Amino acid sequence: MKYERYTVHRSERVAKFWANKSNGTYLGYKDGVGYTYAIEKSGTTKFGHDKGGYIVGYNDKYKFEVRETWKP
Repeated sequence: MKYERYTVHRSERVAKFWANKSNGTYLGYKDGVGYTYAIEKSGTTKFGHDKGGYIVGYNDKYKFEVRETWKP
């Protein structure tokens, strides 16, 4: 099945978390993923080339929303 968008994660646990939270489908591990990035707890961002990653597929397009307040 082809999805509208995908996310790549370095951890299986994190991929499953986001699949459940964002109404996605956990697709498993895939070799040959071009690049991944990680945001560490310290706030630094690390880009890297890995051999593979854990893929989550989504049927919806990503909607970017700018909020000026944090009211639900």
